[in-house]
Amino acid sequence: MYARSTFNLNDICLLSLMDHEPDADIHGNIGYQMPALTPIRAAKHSGVLPTLGNGEYDWTGFVPFDEMLHAKNPREGFILAANNKAPPSNYKHLILNDLDWEFHYRAQRIRQMILEMSNTTKLSMDDIRRIQLDVKSYASSHSAVDTTFSPYFIQAYCSKTLNQY
Repeated sequence: MYARSTFNLNDICLLSLMDHEPDADIHGNIGYQMPALTPIRAAKHSGVLPTLGNGEYDWTGFVPFDEMLHAKNPREGFILAANNKAPPSNYKHLILNDLDWEFHYRAQRIRQMILEMSNTTKLSMDDIRRIQLDVKSYASSHSAVDTTFSPYFIQAYCSKTLNQY
């Protein structure tokens, strides 16, 4: 399906089964919409573990579309979705519990690269390719444990012993 603009996309999202829908239009607008049906969970249940099935933890409905996560033309100038936790801490609906989101390291590394590259100009296709192919670990460069052990992991990976397997 095609929308005529990023602001028209909401109509199409109502029919979507996707869990997130980034968009842009030819006028320079950018947006993000979480369109999928998302259950409203019982107050006592996070969704992490199975329930007894006695109805006590049944869903109470679905998050209304106009309350789903969305963004249009954010001040930052870009929208970043890298399987990181998207809802702000004060968001009134539980989308996923904190254990189900990926750690924020990938998103932080992408943000770091975008901000470094966009200081002088708009991002080019080569910039996007560099971001996509980046292998630097934000976690490794910001964790004492990872910076201590990473050289040993790299050495083991490159050794002939490991390559024989």
